[in-house]
Amino acid sequence: ERDSGGAGDPLLPLAAPGVASLKRALLQLHERYLEDTLDQPQGREGSTACVAAIDAGARRVHVANVGDSRCVLCAADGSVRALSVDHKPDRPDELARINALGGEVRQRRRGVPRVYWREQYGRAGGLAMSRAIGDTFYLQLVPSVPEVLAAPLLPGDALVLGTDGLCDEMS
Repeated sequence: ERDSGGAGDPLLPLAAPGVASLKRALLQLHERYLEDTLDQPQGREGSTACVAAIDAGARRVHVANVGDSRCVLCAADGSVRALSVDHKPDRPDELARINALGGEVRQRRRGVPRVYWREQYGRAGGLAMSRAIGDTFYLQLVPSVPEVLAAPLLPGDALVLGTDGLCDEMS
């Protein structure tokens, strides 16, 4: 089940337990970060986040992510399943949104796709994710709206939350 942040997504209603509160928490984190860093120079960098909320009674986990931090379910039966989807600029839905808002995605450094304002390419470093918390330079192109996924959680299952760097090294 997945809620990509759009209104009316049929896969996971916003009224589902845990979904609305996870979204609200990450959006509030973004707003508070912006408030707390008002005195910083324009163009301050942001971060990513991945949060899991376990509903033990329903044996479900809800995972919200912004950016490329990840959650992986290590099931008791030995299987492994991603419970988050990276917000990479070349992901088709993210690419379409960025282009529609006046941005573009180019591969500049080591072939990593990066978000740029069309008129800023070559003068700004670009951003290697399509959603982030606290980034002001790309705020309109790179929102802080999390995606939320839900999955069953069984006894003996384990969750691993980490950065893309950790997950890339461990896979």
